[in-house]
Amino acid sequence: ELADSWCRVPALASGEWISAAAYAAALAGRDGAVRVRDMLTPVEHHTPWTRAALRTVDAALADADQDHAGAGRLHVEAARIYARIPDQTDRIIALALAASAQQRAADWGAAEAILNEVRKFALCNRAPGLLRLAGEHGHRLAV
Repeated sequence: ELADSWCRVPALASGEWISAAAYAAALAGRDGAVRVRDMLTPVEHHTPWTRAALRTVDAALADADQDHAGAGRLHVEAARIYARIPDQTDRIIALALAASAQQRAADWGAAEAILNEVRKFALCNRAPGLLRLAGEHGHRLAV
């Protein structure tokens, strides 16, 4: 729906919505990721948000191609971009997706290092959904 309306009336690819669209695409799989990438690629003026969103979308495509380690690296790149904006919430969401990808890649050391940071943020902000997104399904947060 977003892609259809974007094609009819192009809008500025801003931080107000582009991160959410990229995360939705990452969770929706290959078709959603391709659709969002096709929206973002022709953008003439790339902002840090569009660059981070493109990394997230590319990570989704790598994940769909079973390149989970590559997906994890791309999510970490997106997190680094968000850190420079600074946008801590999107940074942590990108790290949660990176941890999940690193677990699928069986890179337990990389996953655990990232999970430690996601856990701290999730606990501080009472956001257990971040842990589920990171692939840590059995963890409960004290509230």
